Amino acid sequence: MQTDWENSEQLDKIIEQLAAEVCRRGMSAPAIFFLEMNKPLATMFHQAAQLTVSMVAPFVGPHFGERFLKLIETRENIEKLIAKIEQVQSAQD
Repeated sequence: MQTDWENSEQLDKIIEQLAAEVCRRGMSAPAIFFLEMNKPLATMFHQAAQLTVSMVAPFVGPHFGERFLKLIETRENIEKLIAKIEQVQSAQD
């Protein structure tokens, strides 16, 4: 079964939205620091997040959890998010 997350355009759109929101809140430096620091642990973090997402799904909705898990699933996605945050931040400066 193919999910909407297998579409890279939608994943890129989510990364853009998340990066814009992080920069809008003035959290680009802490976010980049956190992502860089935890990048080597992406696989382990993804597995731990699966449990957490299932517990908060009733409060934030199931689609949020699916999107979040897909975003942190690979180091490549984390790299894309870091690059997008840096791009948005430099455009704002």
